[in-house]
Amino acid sequence: MRAIALGLALPLLAASGLAADRDPLAGRIAGAPQECVSLDRLQGPDIQRDGTIIYRQNRRRLYVTRTVDPCPSLRPPATLIVAVHGSRLCRNDRLRVQRTDGIVPGPVCRFGPFVPYDRRRRITARTG
Repeated sequence: MRAIALGLALPLLAASGLAADRDPLAGRIAGAPQECVSLDRLQGPDIQRDGTIIYRQNRRRLYVTRTVDPCPSLRPPATLIVAVHGSRLCRNDRLRVQRTDGIVPGPVCRFGPFVPYDRRRRITARTG
């Protein structure tokens, strides 16, 4: 097991998310929850004001997760300290929140399932 600060290993968007004035899930369709996601393709975490954590895989797909139980201090700006086992991030993996204004990380929390959200494909009509 190795613990890394994902805020250092992956870009942290510390503000309020992908865009403060719009819903990052707008125009996306939720897929089936997944137990694990591969870390090699993820960007983030992006911590939302409501405690939702968003990881971006690419322009088309986002993964959304919450903690299993309430997680104090999980709001922007913060850095997640995650215990990573291998190359995947999985449900029930442990995390701690390091507030930018704090010295001691918060209590241990656990990830819930990772729900993929895909951008709707545009259908273009062909004529002729």
